[in-house]
Amino acid sequence: TLSAVMRRTPGAARQWIGNNAHTLPSDVVHSIRAFDSVERMVQEGSSMLDAVYVASPPGAHLENVRQIIKATINNNNDTTTAGEGATKIRAVYVEKPCGRSAWETRAMVHELHNANIEFYPAYVSRAHERTGVLRKLLSEDKVCGETVTSIKYKQRGSSFARGLDVDNGSIPWRLDAKESGGGLIMDMGCHVLDRLDYLFGPLENVKSTVLCKGRGSSSASSSSSSSYPLVEDYVAMSATVGECNWSAIDSAGATVECLWDFSPREGSSNDDDNNSGQDE
Repeated sequence: TLSAVMRRTPGAARQWIGNNAHTLPSDVVHSIRAFDSVERMVQEGSSMLDAVYVASPPGAHLENVRQIIKATINNNNDTTTAGEGATKIRAVYVEKPCGRSAWETRAMVHELHNANIEFYPAYVSRAHERTGVLRKLLSEDKVCGETVTSIKYKQRGSSFARGLDVDNGSIPWRLDAKESGGGLIMDMGCHVLDRLDYLFGPLENVKSTVLCKGRGSSSASSSSSSSYPLVEDYVAMSATVGECNWSAIDSAGATVECLWDFSPREGSSNDDDNNSGQDE
């Protein structure tokens, strides 16, 4: 049950609850509390919180997790809230990509573990129905036979990724490396890598070519509000699949080739690129 919503901008949490009321049971909507700081949410909502979902941009994830840990410890050490009022947060569920770098993600895992709080990454695509169907086709129906020797994936265009509209000349956070860690390839490509791991096994011997193709294109330079110049928009990756005991089919040693191309195409507008996409 959703018990509380926190957004830093005053009034934004209450507005979010109102905007999403139609998706929630009426009895739940009226009981959700709105906060504008993690500290207040943990302190005042201690009796009703057992898990926290962090859905801010990746650039704020580590800070948010540390705020949750600190607020939880402070609340439990406060003699006025000890006992029945002690915080019972047992898990933190972090939206993907969890950090802007491997170091940030490892820091979250380590610090949450030390605070006796479970860490869960929001790689939900492995639980999607289509992923389950594909796993069954591979493991039970044997549509690829007994083994897989080669895996290829291509994505061109943003496949209708949300929040890419340029507002007052500012760069959308998904295309700002300081906020996202690496643009749409970090935001969407990490789901593909997670599904590959889930279906076939761990990726090893990873090599890649990374480019910022949009910086030199006429469609990127034609407007000061271009949404392309700050992050890499093209990645070609190769790898091999390692040994594991969870793959849907024997894939050890298989070659992997992935291509993500979110760069603007010559002769098309940024809107055309942002609202198109093809997976192969």
